[in-house]
Amino acid sequence: MPKLSSFVVICAFVWTCLLKSGALHYKNMEENEIHYFCFPADVRARLETPLPNNYFGNCPVACLAKVVHAQVIGNEGLVIAAAAIGEAIEKMMHKEEVSLELVKSFVSQFKEEDWLRSL
Repeated sequence: MPKLSSFVVICAFVWTCLLKSGALHYKNMEENEIHYFCFPADVRARLETPLPNNYFGNCPVACLAKVVHAQVIGNEGLVIAAAAIGEAIEKMMHKEEVSLELVKSFVSQFKEEDWLRSL
């Protein structure tokens, strides 16, 4: 399991609470349906072409955590959600450089997802 920060724990808690509070809404959902949690990550320091030292601003890309419906609303939902968010962060942190192609791949990934079950 990845290292848990306060950001990961709070996001996982909010995500699972929202999903559990909507459990009646999701009662007709298949158990293997996927829920998504999307959050920004600043990749200024990881860009292939470094930004100048006096650059003022952000360079956000999206991180995407995915969990299976039946698991996240179960007893271990908070742990599973935290692990999914932590893994999404770890995956982003282990990319050596962020290129324009990587940013474009995020855009295409977002076009392909079903956003009805996302936060």
